[in-house]
Amino acid sequence: MGLKTTRAWIDVNEFQYADKILSNLQEIIQRLQRSLIEMKNSTEAPEDVEKQMNETTKDFFYILCLKAEVKCAQGQNIDAMGAVKKAAEIISSFPNEATNLSMLCYNFGVDCYQSKDYTTGVSWLRESCSINKDIVDPNPKTEARTLRLLANCYLEARCENWKENALNAVSLANQKEKYEKAAVWYNYSLSLYPSMSVSEPNLGKLQRNLANCYFNLAEYTKASAAIEVAERCDKKDAHTQYIIFKISLEQGNVEKAMTSLRLLVEYVETGLDSAGIDIICLVAQTAIERNCTELASVALECLISHSNNDRQVLRALQALLRLLLHQMEGGNHNSNDDKKRLLIYIRTAFNKILSAKDQGKMATAEVEEEATWFMKIGNRFKH
Repeated sequence: MGLKTTRAWIDVNEFQYADKILSNLQEIIQRLQRSLIEMKNSTEAPEDVEKQMNETTKDFFYILCLKAEVKCAQGQNIDAMGAVKKAAEIISSFPNEATNLSMLCYNFGVDCYQSKDYTTGVSWLRESCSINKDIVDPNPKTEARTLRLLANCYLEARCENWKENALNAVSLANQKEKYEKAAVWYNYSLSLYPSMSVSEPNLGKLQRNLANCYFNLAEYTKASAAIEVAERCDKKDAHTQYIIFKISLEQGNVEKAMTSLRLLVEYVETGLDSAGIDIICLVAQTAIERNCTELASVALECLISHSNNDRQVLRALQALLRLLLHQMEGGNHNSNDDKKRLLIYIRTAFNKILSAKDQGKMATAEVEEEATWFMKIGNRFKH
């Protein structure tokens, strides 16, 4: 409950409360860790002590990530970096979390760059690159993006050896040749086809994979050409529409992205593609990252209406509420209508929580945690 409560305070920019909770949680976790070590070394250690230690360490990792976020928001970058360093020390036990920690540092670097604190930005982006080395299957595009931003920070900061460091960062970014090799292979395979007729077996899949390679290489014109062929082969393929969605966003064509999203929603509603819900999740995440509120809202509404995963629905409701709160704070929308929508989302969440509890899908503690988050948001606007 403590971690979710902290996240709730962070979401409403009450960092001092979040910081206080995290300090208490860190103290509790460290005491528990010491107790578990003593239990492990005793002659009567319980069989699941190792499992308990792993779970406690993972909780500590999450606490450190949240602490870094809070400290960075408060402008205490030294403390934030200290928390990330501690988290990085235990990342080997949870390799799947390396990507998230690296992205956290990258986001901090972006914030520093935008606020023209280039020297601090260098530190965060270097840390992100360092953590990337622990990722089992890193994304070349993500790595290249981080390296290019790092190079820009070096150029702006003009710190020691800035020219050499900027050049090295750009060189590393340009070495991210995985998708290029794959594109060559797909083009060779396509050259073996006697025609580009839609009746050719596997043509749509090959063109879709080729389009994905070009997209990750930022060659959007070639990606568009390949995905057009894939769409002619099988217009009702969810993966094809997702690639069209991504390309459209990169090219600034929000209208075309919305068209693809509407098709994806249709596939989910009619059950045409079993992968539809999972891809809608990716669409929502992509739209949120790009600050495309309307697109994100459509995708999240689809998840709420059609997902059979209660937790997935609750996460979608939380994301919708965050988007709505941001709009309301900006003052660009009808406040009364927004409040009505907000209350509808909260009511939907409570109904989903109660339904999950009644069906035995959620333990009492989890029910309380979920309800507390939505209650905090609702209390801000009940009057």
